[in-house]
Amino acid sequence: MLDLKLLATFVRAAHSGTLSAVAVQVGRTQSAVTMQVQRLEEALGQSLFHRSGSGVRLTGSGERFLAYAERILKTRRCPTKACTVRLFSAVPRTI
Repeated sequence: MLDLKLLATFVRAAHSGTLSAVAVQVGRTQSAVTMQVQRLEEALGQSLFHRSGSGVRLTGSGERFLAYAERILKTRRCPTKACTVRLFSAVPRTI
């Protein structure tokens, strides 16, 4: 099972384009945010970001995973079992 904190960090990074901005938003160091992203990438066996001196941008796998990560995080706010079942039935087995 994936850690929801890792998913939240990934989604923030995908939208902001920089890990340093995410670090400020969540009150962590940039290296801690980088480690979270790396842990998620290792868990998935996929590189989710292209990294450069100016920030990060999603890889193809990252683009596909972003929609699923957002849906998974949304289930935290969904009070019914039906919402969870619909969500996970739509997630493919491979990214």
